[in-house]
Order: sequence, then C-alpha cells, then structure tokens
Amino acid sequence: MNFLIRLKKNYKNAKIAVAHNMDDQAETVLMRIIRGSGLDGLKAMDYKNGPIIRPIMDFKKSQILKFLDYNKIDYHIDYTNLQRDYTRNKIRLDIIPQIEKINPNFKKSLVNLSEVSKNDYEILKDIEDEIFEKILVKKVKTN
Repeated sequence: MNFLIRLKKNYKNAKIAVAHNMDDQAETVLMRIIRGSGLDGLKAMDYKNGPIIRPIMDFKKSQILKFLDYNKIDYHIDYTNLQRDYTRNKIRLDIIPQIEKINPNFKKSLVNLSEVSKNDYEILKDIEDEIFEKILVKKVKTN
C-alpha cells in the first residue's frame, strides 16, 4: 500500500481503488469485536479514506467472482487467504462459516452493525463538538 501512496503523488487528484468487499467488511467488524473494539472500531472500513476508495464494498465476494467468471475476466486469488496462520483467515475460514449455520445472513448483520456504528459515532461526535463549543464560549465569557 505504501508503494501505491508514493505512486499517487505523481498524479493530481489520483485515488487508489482497493478491492475490499462486503465479506472483508464483515471480517473486519468481527475481528474488532473479538479484540474488544469500541464504537469507533466497529465503524470498520470507510468507502473513502483519503486517497483510498473502496468501490466494490457493497458486493459479496461470491457476487464479484460470479461476475468475473460470467464475463470471462481473469483474476488472482491470493493463496495466503486460505492459510489459517492469520486471525482474519481463521475468522474467514472457520468462525464465520460456523455462525452462518445459525444465521445465514451473518455477514450482512455485521455490515449493518458497522453502518449503525458509523451513524451513532457521527451523532455522538456532533454532540461532543456542540458541548465542547459551549464550554469554550462559556470559558471565554467568564475570563
């Protein structure tokens, strides 16, 4: 990623499109829950974060692969995604499939949690900003 960010500097208003999808978002949310994240962490990945954009994050990996196959577009699967050496891969390969036996829409539920968390976080941030501004104004008036 650092290479792409350095390369971006050569182009005006360039963006770096990454292939994160709905499955990646769900995995990120669950990983953060497991690690004890707060509301900020539950927001998970944004569609846009500085020069990084995630244009296919609303699509399931299976939908993307079907599209590529149907249109005879070659793609590469990173074999390391199938190794259980990393926490994310254990979540992807072991934990989520077990939970999907109970709730087939589990990934969508995690993505929904992320969206609700983003909204709640923004509301709390706005309230915090208002209160902070009132405190500053009050402090300035008393000095």
